[in-house]
Amino acid sequence: MFKGFFRDFYTLSAAVLLSAGGLFAQSNTAVTNNIERAHTLLNDVYGELNYNNSVGDVKMHIKGTYNYEGMSTKPGSSRAFMMSSEIELSDGGGKLVRKDSFSRSGEDLITSLYDIDAEHINVKEAGEELKVTEKDKDKYLYKSLIFSPNLLLQVMLEDASRNTFISTTDNYHIIRHNNTSGDALFLYINSNTYFLERIDQPMYDVVNGDYYRSIHYSKYDIQDGYQVPGKITIKRDSNLIYDLDIEFKEILPRVEYGTVRLTQKNIGEWLYLVLMPKWNHKSIIADMKDYLVVFDPPGNPEAGYTLLDNIKRAYPGKEIKYLVVSHLHPDLMGGVRPFMEEGVTIVTTEGNRSYFQEIAVNRHLFSKDVRVKKFITPKFQFVILNKQEIRAGERIIQLYLLNKHSNHTDEYIISYIPQEKMLIESDLVKTWDLKEGRKTDKKEKGLMEFIEANKINVKQIVQSWPLDKAPHVVEFNQVKPESDSKLLKGSKKVLEVFN
Repeated sequence: MFKGFFRDFYTLSAAVLLSAGGLFAQSNTAVTNNIERAHTLLNDVYGELNYNNSVGDVKMHIKGTYNYEGMSTKPGSSRAFMMSSEIELSDGGGKLVRKDSFSRSGEDLITSLYDIDAEHINVKEAGEELKVTEKDKDKYLYKSLIFSPNLLLQVMLEDASRNTFISTTDNYHIIRHNNTSGDALFLYINSNTYFLERIDQPMYDVVNGDYYRSIHYSKYDIQDGYQVPGKITIKRDSNLIYDLDIEFKEILPRVEYGTVRLTQKNIGEWLYLVLMPKWNHKSIIADMKDYLVVFDPPGNPEAGYTLLDNIKRAYPGKEIKYLVVSHLHPDLMGGVRPFMEEGVTIVTTEGNRSYFQEIAVNRHLFSKDVRVKKFITPKFQFVILNKQEIRAGERIIQLYLLNKHSNHTDEYIISYIPQEKMLIESDLVKTWDLKEGRKTDKKEKGLMEFIEANKINVKQIVQSWPLDKAPHVVEFNQVKPESDSKLLKGSKKVLEVFN
């Protein structure tokens, strides 16, 4: 047994020793470079197998033979079981339903069940229900993910910090992956085809000590626009455990719509307010017929992707052309990068260029929340004068440089819709405190003086923050002290496409 171990895994063992013994001697830069190199390689393999599609749902049927622990000397293991399995993986690998059956002439049928999603984990092996916890979820998900390299790679790419480049041989690029259950997987990527051909997993049991489980992929073929393996064998050292044929019944791309469904309200003929209660935020969308303009993103990547995905769903095929960012504060900046990744032009001031460029070039290899891990190239449109326009026929947006008049930040953009006499700003008005007899604070005073000085005919104000305890749209007169104007709550019309 150990002869096979030393012969087949000499390269891997050396790589393990190098990664374990030399890792701490490397600088942070070298470690990060290894992580980035692994991420780049895995992305290349992922693109090769999936033709640049994502993977959402996979349904497969597996049949073949199973040898008990692959050890022919074990009692009862001389005859192989016939294995049949139905596996459904969905939600990008986060949900699993798998049913296995094992049969052997003259013996009762043995069944296993794996039912896992975000809410629960239920595992039965050989008819016995196992006591498992949340910590075991990755362990059992990976037991099924290994049958679909297409989806396995997608899951591995979610957190680049778990992947490390080990070495390149004449035939393979070798990458190490650690899942959250503590398992280490060494991926062997064919250096010519960029197909995943083998995974080696160091294992241990108290009787036999150290051993390796090896998964071999072969007979790749195109199905539904994906390269999928038709044959998988799994060995324990040199002993065959599984010899399986894989039939992919269905493999579908993943559609990113975020985990939260948002609603939007009509606040003008072509203006919509998107409510984001989870993040205490409102974003505004202007439908310019051929493209969209979005005002003020929310404050973190999760919220930014959720907004972006819901907009794509509500306006299929329509370009999100501009993102107007009023000012540089954390309650907006966290949600900017998702729009940059989509190639949306950022509308800001020249003074903010370097800040946005820094957001774009920063790497996010250690975050599961950010989809594009490496640097991106941002696109800008700078506001350089008051009343600068974004125009599509009769639909006009005017941009003004409030800047220091905001008494909030040195660079501050406000937007005005002449057709609706509506002003869009982020956080200058105490919309949660508009009682009669109130006194304006310095931010409100600066805003009103600017509006008056530039003769902007404002009837209503819409503000992106906060959502809680604040009206959606405010009459401008209501902002002034001792005013008896009423709040405008906005249209009750809710677009069904966001529901």
